[in-house]
Amino acid sequence: MSKRLCILQYLIIGVLTTIASADVTVVVDSTNKDSMITDLRQLLPDESLGWTAQGEIKFYDRESIFDYMNGAGEVYRMYAYREMVVQRMANEGQPEITVELFDMSTSEDAFGIFTHSRLSEDTSPGQGATHQPGLLCFWKNRYFVCITAMRETPETKKAAYDIAGKIDKLILNTGPKPAILECLPLDRLDQLSVRYFHLYTSLNYHYYLADQNILKLNEKTEAVIAQYEPHRSFLICIRYPDEKLAKEAMSSFREAYIPEADSSDLAQIEDDKWVAAKLESTFILLALDAPTQDSAISLIRAAKERLADIDNEEP
Repeated sequence: MSKRLCILQYLIIGVLTTIASADVTVVVDSTNKDSMITDLRQLLPDESLGWTAQGEIKFYDRESIFDYMNGAGEVYRMYAYREMVVQRMANEGQPEITVELFDMSTSEDAFGIFTHSRLSEDTSPGQGATHQPGLLCFWKNRYFVCITAMRETPETKKAAYDIAGKIDKLILNTGPKPAILECLPLDRLDQLSVRYFHLYTSLNYHYYLADQNILKLNEKTEAVIAQYEPHRSFLICIRYPDEKLAKEAMSSFREAYIPEADSSDLAQIEDDKWVAAKLESTFILLALDAPTQDSAISLIRAAKERLADIDNEEP
């Protein structure tokens, strides 16, 4: 295997310690593999600015992904990752470039894996892109793409953007972002902190809450977490498939995390930080690390006002 694995550069995988003790992957229908392989291969360019495709295009599904990136494949499996293809490209006298194209089943999960550890974002290529030395990643529709150079040079950077542009053009349609993003108030929102996910192992990566799944997250739940300036308070919005599970999750959270809270589900915990929680139909809203009681209440109130924009949509 080459020195570069996209997941090792783009995703920080401390979460894998938690994953090892639980079955926390999203179940995906993997039928019609042959047609899917063909579709993905058709999105890969044969050449770019002197780089040409080398060897056989490699294919990895939800099980064989571990042959390519070992335990790090679990991060993708926390979303509806279906399959990926890998193409290596060479240009004499220049570092090798590797192109990885992931089918995440839905545009929402393509966005989710893109946001997992992003540090920056550009509006193109695709529907959002991030670049760091030697690595360019973007998402569009249900696809997530990473283009990596063994060593970045001005030439490899140009080639990476050229390859990305060609793939972008071949993905004819865009896809929607997760509807649950609408629950995030825009005032003081740190846009780069927004993370979309399904499972509690993802949540613990972004904000360590507990060893156990106290919010009863599963592959059918949708969640978003973000930070707000100036105090870096967190807001979490979760949508459950039904009100019964939402009520059970709220009771579990109260008992495990804020047993001292009063009937308003508001509590001051360690470091003098405030926590506020709100159950609203199939949604749970959480404000964490708020500096004052009023700021926690205000964040929850602002998020609740936005729920009407998504309350009638199917999860």
